[in-house]
Amino acid sequence: MLRPVFRSCGIFRFVRLAVFGSMAAALAGCSDSRPKEPLSLWPYPAIRRVAVVPLLNFSGDSGLDSLTATDLLASELTQLGDITVVPVNRVLAALEREGIANVRSPRHAMELCRAVGSDAVIVPAITEYDPYEPMSIGLAMELYTLPEFDPDGQQTRNVSITGPAPMAQMQRIFDASQKPVARAVEHFGKRRGSDAGPFGWRRYLVTQEGFLRFCFAEGLRIMLNENSVQMDLPETTDG
Repeated sequence: MLRPVFRSCGIFRFVRLAVFGSMAAALAGCSDSRPKEPLSLWPYPAIRRVAVVPLLNFSGDSGLDSLTATDLLASELTQLGDITVVPVNRVLAALEREGIANVRSPRHAMELCRAVGSDAVIVPAITEYDPYEPMSIGLAMELYTLPEFDPDGQQTRNVSITGPAPMAQMQRIFDASQKPVARAVEHFGKRRGSDAGPFGWRRYLVTQEGFLRFCFAEGLRIMLNENSVQMDLPETTDG
């Protein structure tokens, strides 16, 4: 089974993560017989434009190309359908105007959301990174939205910000040495029509780009469909 994470990964310095449940249930039904996903997996109908901030690297591995990984996450986000993904370059330009490289806090994430004209922003982080076969990647993501949108994705009015908190979040370790993960990767690769080529579907298991794509796709699925993880995000002062 996938290993749940019991320690704080520090997506933000002031974030305290709760204990996470088992990942085995998240991958239940990942055999080849699982039906294909519907055309749209995006669960918030009023939220149409989504941005992705540059990926935060907490793994300690300087070999991870954060911007390339961010592009891969944005690419996987487009696979969900029914949303417009703000180009990563536009997010980078907004951060450059502020003279910083990444988002600083949940409140800053919402400010950046407005700056790039999006309804929501995803803050991703890599908490563990072992790029050698069998690969292992720790992934955490948080989805922040403007206060005009409630957790059901319906547009509301005059919603005050009582405290920045993510609408959805996830944290998992994807360890390719574990059989449930390998089966899930096989299903993912075959669903993408990757039977051709020297590796076939296994390219998602043995290449860094392929395994990152799987982790991002699965992470988005978990975050958007299994929104049961709670994080404590107390009020802070930015800067």
